[in-house]
Amino acid sequence: MLTGSVVRYHMNNGTLQGGDTDKATTLLFHKLANSPEPSLRVAIGLDSNNGIKQKLKSVEADITKYESWFDSLHLTGVSPVPIEAWVVPKLPTQV
Repeated sequence: MLTGSVVRYHMNNGTLQGGDTDKATTLLFHKLANSPEPSLRVAIGLDSNNGIKQKLKSVEADITKYESWFDSLHLTGVSPVPIEAWVVPKLPTQV
């Protein structure tokens, strides 16, 4: 996914990858908007998809590499604290 500054850089230097803007527009504004479960993130183009897949593989490898470090941190026989206990109660307002 490209940020605005990256797109501007490539536009100014003539290195922006070409593509079919009509197809991209159709995908974004028609298919995605009318999807029963639209995605919050969409990578348009094979280069974007392949780059994201490579990054995900790299992150998964890192997670797998270090996950055994934390095996002994799990407390057995202890219930997790409910999320309601995490919230600081609101103080009553004075009238």
